Amino acid sequence: MINKRLVVDPELCTGCRACETGCSFFHEAEYSPSLARLHVVKLEESGVDRPIVCLRCAKAPCAAVCPVNAIAQDPVTKLVSVDPETCVGCGLCVEVCVSGVIQLHPRTEVPLLCDLCGGDPECAKRCPTGALVAVEGRDHAGKRTRELAEPQDREATQQDVDLCRRQTPGRPAADASGSGDRSPDQTAEDIRGGSTPALGGPGELRVVQGG
Repeated sequence: MINKRLVVDPELCTGCRACETGCSFFHEAEYSPSLARLHVVKLEESGVDRPIVCLRCAKAPCAAVCPVNAIAQDPVTKLVSVDPETCVGCGLCVEVCVSGVIQLHPRTEVPLLCDLCGGDPECAKRCPTGALVAVEGRDHAGKRTRELAEPQDREATQQDVDLCRRQTPGRPAADASGSGDRSPDQTAEDIRGGSTPALGGPGELRVVQGG
């Protein structure tokens, strides 16, 4: 069982993106930040670079919103995984991701989800400054998801999400709502039929009944 978690220290990050290239090569055999399961964003006001990683939410919105149940969450490690054969590439998981780290594979349109490299995260091994380290323990940073956070925390989280969406290589441009060219009220009928959770306001989930 995976018993590690990622800890980020933005003050040590130089923006070298070695974590991104190491991650993409481990999973895809390509050096491409757009294929990484984590992303480095620059906080323009402070000039600080910051790795954005999967928070391993207590109850993952990306899994809850999937209209075809292609994304599953391990009840113990809280890691999420996707069944590429079931996934329809709708992108709803991208829109509700708490940290904004999820993106779709540019060719297969399957979400790129962090699996901690099976317990030995390549991103942490590649980081030359210790800005990203893997430590023992299953204390998940995402115990409170955006729906449960205090308003000020929710606002700060949304700023991180917006930064990650703007700066992630290969991510389609988003409109003001951060949802690209897809309507926030898209239902499972548009994809496959049936019932699916859909986006309401920022950081909210609601269920839309189909057919």
